[in-house]
Amino acid sequence: MKVAGIAVIGASLLLLMSCSGIENPTGVPASPAVEQSTAQHSVHLISLPERLSLERIQPAIGFFTVQTGGQIHTEYSYRVRGGKSVTGDVSLDVDPKAVDHDTFAFMVVNDGKLAIDFYPEGIQFGRPAHLNAHFTGLDFSDVPAGAVVQLYYGNDGAWEPVPAESVTINAATGELVCVNGLISHFSRYGFGF
Repeated sequence: MKVAGIAVIGASLLLLMSCSGIENPTGVPASPAVEQSTAQHSVHLISLPERLSLERIQPAIGFFTVQTGGQIHTEYSYRVRGGKSVTGDVSLDVDPKAVDHDTFAFMVVNDGKLAIDFYPEGIQFGRPAHLNAHFTGLDFSDVPAGAVVQLYYGNDGAWEPVPAESVTINAATGELVCVNGLISHFSRYGFGF
């Protein structure tokens, strides 16, 4: 019964968010503004082989508590022209006592770029949360030889690098794996070079 109540509250919050001023909480459209510069160089987020239809993007809902932390997790899979499959498996793990109050949280994958939005904006973690992601079926032909692919977060029109245990790509298999990206707050995060 408690889980059903949490689900109802989460669905209600999602409905309220969709009626609020939060920009497109059910799908973040790819746009030229996604590709912006850091102080060091221009960051280019990796594109999905084909845009993910907005009807297939389902926000993941999680609940974090001060005592136990929590997790948000989502998986998706779709076929692109030619029958190739694109998959994504993304989770954010929050340690106990990393938040200062119990809260619902939402994670939404981008429909055109390898990016993830976390809501509500403004959540800060006393200890970084851990982002783990595994994507397959990607096309890395736009990634220049020798470029370093890493995790970034959107910071007022610029992209800032985010530490991670590792971010690896396999161009031959179209696979990207991120292990323990250190997320200090909710924002837009993406993989780029």
